[in-house]
Amino acid sequence: MTHGTESDNGGVVSSEFLETNYYNQEQIVDLFNSALQNLFNVSGKVLELGTHALDVILVDKPTDQTFDYDGNIHRLESTNYYNVIGDGGSEPGSYRFKVVLKAGKRWRDNTNTPIFITYIIN
Repeated sequence: MTHGTESDNGGVVSSEFLETNYYNQEQIVDLFNSALQNLFNVSGKVLELGTHALDVILVDKPTDQTFDYDGNIHRLESTNYYNVIGDGGSEPGSYRFKVVLKAGKRWRDNTNTPIFITYIIN
């Protein structure tokens, strides 16, 4: 039988070679699938292409808040865990902030999408 692989006997591949080669391919596929499954089942890790796995820090989401007017500026501040986009204010009204997690952080509900928080001053 001629096959598209090189062999020691002029391109003729024995059934023994094919059975061994098939077994090795199947084993490689199984190992690859197992490795992929393990990669995506790593508990407590965030996997990023091209980087090492980082330990995940779970972060509580900030919440909407309402304040009585007191003349003070009310704003949501950035932390070591997330950045805040938006300015607060001191006048009555509604102030909206976009909150974006930093690398290696996830919300406690295991999501990582930006959220919007509203501060209201009455």
